[in-house]
Amino acid sequence: MSLLERAIRSATGCPHVSSVVVSSDAKEVRDTAKKLGAIPLDRPTELSLGATRAEAVVEHFLATPEASTLDASGLIVYLQPTSPFRSSSHVAAALEAMYSAQADFLVSVKEASEHPAKTLSIDESGVLTPAPFSGDSSANRQELPSFHYPNGAIYAFTVSAFRRDNMIPVVGALPFIMDAHESLDIDTPDDLMVARAVADYAHI
Repeated sequence: MSLLERAIRSATGCPHVSSVVVSSDAKEVRDTAKKLGAIPLDRPTELSLGATRAEAVVEHFLATPEASTLDASGLIVYLQPTSPFRSSSHVAAALEAMYSAQADFLVSVKEASEHPAKTLSIDESGVLTPAPFSGDSSANRQELPSFHYPNGAIYAFTVSAFRRDNMIPVVGALPFIMDAHESLDIDTPDDLMVARAVADYAHI
């Protein structure tokens, strides 16, 4: 199953998602999206570059007829295809957590495997020294507070939450914690190799 199909199925399989829009400048992607029950959205080439920010993609969507039914409280669930092990169950659980907490925005996260308190830098003399933002690098991990970072799998937010700063809101978001393999994000060829190995091993 392709990354695109996995992403679409994680949305179409969620009972809380009313419609699924796939934004792309590639006709092949849009055609595939339509076959899988999603609404294809033709994204301008200038918004399909490597440096294009997610906010620009959301802004483009909000200016299209596909978004015309959304009011300020309308909920957008932004799902990137580079998270192959995010499932419709994750999306459903995340949205249910939002409804329960009456939150305007949510971000999926995973616990940091390398604690920032143990971060070191190399000083001018070429030796290791604690980084300026680190803590006690000799402390046991159990003594340190947990840290999390966005895993890129799920961003859910109301239109008004997005409009406050015209960006996908993260600080102050309700966290949705996912484990390490669910959080695998494909950024490099090595990530893709690991994802394929996990998928083959776990039959997912």
